[in-house]
Amino acid sequence: MPTVGDVSDGSQDERAPEPSRPVTPRTGTPRPKPDGVPDPTPRSTSKPATRPRSPNYAARRMLLTTVGITAVVAAAVGVWRFTSDEPDEADDGTTAWSEIVFVDRGTGAVSAVAPDEPTVAAAQAVGTGRVTEVHAEGDRVALVQAGQLTLTGLGGAAPTVVPIAREAAVTRLPIGGALWLAVGTAAGGNVLLVDGMTGATFDVGALSGQPSPRYFVDTMRHDVEGRSFAVADAVNGQTIVVDPTAEPPTAAFFADIPVAVAPERVVTSQVVGQQADLTLLDPERKVLGKVSGELPAGGLIVDGDVIVVSTEGTISRFGEGDEEADRVGSVAVPPGEQIAAISPTGDNTRFVVFGSTFEALIDLDGRTLFTTAFTAPVDRPAVDPGWTCLPVGGGDTYTTIVDVESGEQLVDLRGVAVQGIAADGCTVLGTRAGVQEVIGVDATVQIGQVRAATLAPDGRAVVVQTTAGTTQLLRIDGDTLADPIDLTPVAGSNPLITFR
Repeated sequence: MPTVGDVSDGSQDERAPEPSRPVTPRTGTPRPKPDGVPDPTPRSTSKPATRPRSPNYAARRMLLTTVGITAVVAAAVGVWRFTSDEPDEADDGTTAWSEIVFVDRGTGAVSAVAPDEPTVAAAQAVGTGRVTEVHAEGDRVALVQAGQLTLTGLGGAAPTVVPIAREAAVTRLPIGGALWLAVGTAAGGNVLLVDGMTGATFDVGALSGQPSPRYFVDTMRHDVEGRSFAVADAVNGQTIVVDPTAEPPTAAFFADIPVAVAPERVVTSQVVGQQADLTLLDPERKVLGKVSGELPAGGLIVDGDVIVVSTEGTISRFGEGDEEADRVGSVAVPPGEQIAAISPTGDNTRFVVFGSTFEALIDLDGRTLFTTAFTAPVDRPAVDPGWTCLPVGGGDTYTTIVDVESGEQLVDLRGVAVQGIAADGCTVLGTRAGVQEVIGVDATVQIGQVRAATLAPDGRAVVVQTTAGTTQLLRIDGDTLADPIDLTPVAGSNPLITFR
């Protein structure tokens, strides 16, 4: 994960419609709630914010204007859901874990260890070659390798190997309780959808019968359960909707470009001058509703209604039988900016909108709960649809953690280089002045100077690789660290680490 620095002076955070509550620095004890205004001075300085590896959304939109693509939707990755044998430690089971997984970067060999037996591998899988990324969900582990994906359950059965192009990028789609992976290239081409839990692979080009497709993973939309996937066809200016639950799986064609998708419904956009015609359709392409409005940055389908955010910041809602959309709110877009994408969160009760220099948290009624502007472009982050807290920022700049329900600022992250985020979004792992810290809503715990660290999904443990070359598990109890547990015998040298 890229290292992230602090926001430069002049960034503006605000909660709307009420003023922001003060942000109290973490000191290792529960957070007091004094009255007053937060100190705007960052705790430390670092390099100016840059966008080293973010997609060039403006260029991508220019490339696809012939098919009406005006914005792209987040297809992030790095969002994990976990099962556990410790249900008493998690509110809903999504942040709990029972094993630590080590993957040898060079050989691909996998070992899992339970924290109460740190020197004994609870499960293993034979190596299949060099690994660059690892994703886990439940008992499944996906290894990203040059020319293939390897899916293993660590149960002794032979792994499932999915061939992919050597230049392809693998993106984990933010779908709770699942391990959906999208495989595609930056230049466009075919897209593979891989269900990491079952090993099923869906070749979008083959399902649609197109010998020379040009799809971009960045244009993909999906529902919250992973039952419908839509992608823009940049060659023919249409939408391809894949239903992986059908027997056999199907791909359906719709005119224009996808805005949102759900089982039995799809919303498409056709650009007409500086506006767009938005159409709600059923699987047989029957028009259920059609409205006109500003160019869409993205949309959601919630309880049958379509919520659309325009690039200019207008929030609209329409449904079946509607010929006009209701304007329900607006986002304060800084001068010269546009909304580039939206991402749902809070179990589909909130969404986050992004521009290159601003971010806002919105509820389904169109109310802005929190908004902030940055003084330099910020790399757009992955947003978990199940988060209850929102770490604000991305790339080289994070500023705060806010409550997803209320928009209240909870934690000050200025001056912190964020390297990991817990599964609920309420705790981060970061570096301040060269010292690793776990920063949560209630307390901050200093880890010290280490070579590398990986945060557990519940935010209450860290696996560190020390400067002496050992690997240790550090449990966190409130604002204190338990005695370290040595994992070196199983971890090996410089492994990739995840939890399951």
